[in-house]
Amino acid sequence: MKKIIRSTFIIFLCLIIILPMFISASTTNQIDYVGGETVSSDDMVRISKTIEHKEGDLENYFDITLKVETKNIAEEPSLDIVIVMDISNTMTYKIGTDTKTRIEAAKEASNKFIDELLKHSKANPNISRRIGFVAFNTSSYKVFDLQKCKTEADATKLKNLIASETKRLIENAQEKGNEAEIFTNIEAGLKMANDMLNTKASFKHIVFLSDGFPTTYIKSDYTGYNPYTPNAKNSSEGSFFDEVRKKACSYGTSYSDRAAIKAREMATKVKNNGINIYSIGVDVGGQTIKMYVDQTSGVDKEGKPYNYSVVDRTSTTYEIGSDSSSDAYKDWLRNSIGSGHYYDANDPTGLTNKFEEIFQKIIKMSEAAWVIEDPMNNSSNENKFIEFVGLYDDKNILKDSITNGNPNESDTANYSNDTLKWDLKNSTYTGPTKTIINGKEVEIYTYEVKYRVRLKNEASGFIVQNPYETNGETKLTYLVKKTNSADEQKTITFKNPKVHGYLGKLNLIKLNKFDRSKVKGAKFKLVHDPDCLCHKERKYATILDMEVESDEFGNVSFKNIPSGHKYLLSEISTLNNLIKDLKTYNVSVDYGETKIEGLTNNEFINDYKKGNLEIEKIVSGTGSKDGKFTFIIKATYNNQLVKNKTFNYTGSRTGTITFDNEGKIRFELANNENIKILDLPIDTIYEIEEINTDGYVVKTEINGNITIGNKVNITQSDTNKVKFINITSYELPATGSSRMLILIIIGSLLLGLPIIYIEYIFYKKKFS
Repeated sequence: MKKIIRSTFIIFLCLIIILPMFISASTTNQIDYVGGETVSSDDMVRISKTIEHKEGDLENYFDITLKVETKNIAEEPSLDIVIVMDISNTMTYKIGTDTKTRIEAAKEASNKFIDELLKHSKANPNISRRIGFVAFNTSSYKVFDLQKCKTEADATKLKNLIASETKRLIENAQEKGNEAEIFTNIEAGLKMANDMLNTKASFKHIVFLSDGFPTTYIKSDYTGYNPYTPNAKNSSEGSFFDEVRKKACSYGTSYSDRAAIKAREMATKVKNNGINIYSIGVDVGGQTIKMYVDQTSGVDKEGKPYNYSVVDRTSTTYEIGSDSSSDAYKDWLRNSIGSGHYYDANDPTGLTNKFEEIFQKIIKMSEAAWVIEDPMNNSSNENKFIEFVGLYDDKNILKDSITNGNPNESDTANYSNDTLKWDLKNSTYTGPTKTIINGKEVEIYTYEVKYRVRLKNEASGFIVQNPYETNGETKLTYLVKKTNSADEQKTITFKNPKVHGYLGKLNLIKLNKFDRSKVKGAKFKLVHDPDCLCHKERKYATILDMEVESDEFGNVSFKNIPSGHKYLLSEISTLNNLIKDLKTYNVSVDYGETKIEGLTNNEFINDYKKGNLEIEKIVSGTGSKDGKFTFIIKATYNNQLVKNKTFNYTGSRTGTITFDNEGKIRFELANNENIKILDLPIDTIYEIEEINTDGYVVKTEINGNITIGNKVNITQSDTNKVKFINITSYELPATGSSRMLILIIIGSLLLGLPIIYIEYIFYKKKFS
């Protein structure tokens, strides 16, 4: 039994200790998922992204740490590029409808490509970027080997070599005629470029350009077979036999299926060595297998058999797709030769633009190595609830960008277009240090950067306690070094932390201080406090002012108040008979809990406007003016009788007077006495009655206006003055009244009767 009691006590003690921790976490911890680490499948890289909200941090503000541990130092990748250009006979034709030949346009585009390489090499002189050039027709030729292009002199030399060597090779081929180097050996061109790119460069690329179908293939090294084989009896290696007309190739070939297969096999070998191939087709839109088959079996414009042949057809289909498809060759250049890249060009400008587009893709790929792209918001999140605040430098000062080499800036990262980019190549690392990755002890180099974000709970559409990802998909592009081929470029994705936020609400009750009645139609404004601590942050919320009007029950309700901020509440208008509260009240919303300073029970009580009521008693006439007269007052305020309310009064006497439980007050006044009741609510309606008026004529004077009667009804204004005048015997009315006119007429008649009687007696005697 003692053990049970002891165990129960321990559990109870643990709950007492742990429970506050859970309560605290549920109310102040906004982190739903802290993030974590990821290890690449090749164990070359371990990355992590974690979020924290430290004690003392403002609500909605979080610090995110990006960390990369790698076996290789993140270095600027080297770059080798070879341009492989077709210089076969058809390249001397006009390009499209332009006056320039295809080869002229191709050389101009290559020159612009070299200019771009020079520009980027000047900007980053420590990076190895080299270019080579291969020309091919029946065979392939090295115009110049891989070399750097860091000065204007370098660029000029390379351009001159392209111009002079291609011209020499084309002229040499034309001199030899159909037995010479006028055909298209794609295999040889790719083989030479592949051998040139047997380097340790991180990135290797081939820019391949051709204007027609492959017509020959390699005999030895980089030399191709001559398709002019008038003595061939069958289609064997090096013997070009016309499979359409079943005869030897007297003038060469329009297309060799074996050459196409060998070109594709060579391209596959090149790509397997980690080399990217970008294919450009010049004026290839109208070329199809069917066109060449029809030409071979038909006649030319002069009625003579077409000279060039379609050879080496080994099955019912050709290597280059459909017999009649106009896109078959383009698709073959894109996928069988290229690394999924194909560019179509039919004029000089278009060709130059394609070379530019390819260069930008190559340089972007190179510069993207060892770069983390961290978008602040998920692409599907239109409202964007995450705001970037700043990157921390070495002294924890927040900035939009930091650059290694600047004072107190050990990393290179910047924020633009809602995306953070962190370049590890130009950032400081620690190490090598030993660590365990997947159970193995390895030496690693560590890179780390930290930045701050803010949850925008003031944004439209924000949902309370919804877990929001702090970022979109965040990736690191890294390189795995290879001994005998280009470095392998890979990507790894970070885990994204998630956070949630709150909205608050503020409910007030609007009351009239006089009777605590509910007040409808009063307006209130809630504004973001300029002294809110968030304004000390680098980025802070812009919160629109909120206005609310009290309803018929006096309720004032502010909803969806962004939590984590301070506000100022003020009354902007109220009813005419109430006094507007001129105070400003401090409101705080923390983790969804709203507090207001200076109000009890959130009751917003308005004082009421006040006025005085003065009642004076006067007795006139010839009768007795002694005695006291009794008055009763009933008051209605907000359609309710005023009951059990006490007011001060002054006048002939001073003291207090109270409306009883029936809503009446009684008091007495003698002649020439008065009473002034103080601080009565404006807009109160009074019924005032003098009750002991037997034997008196009563008239009243309300604010100077005279009426007859012992009862009056008035509405309270700033000051009301009422006189009750009791007349003890008949009293002449005031001159000018209608009753005075009647009395004058009656008096005149009474004065005139003796005169009429005297005159009547006088005339009677006279006639007698």
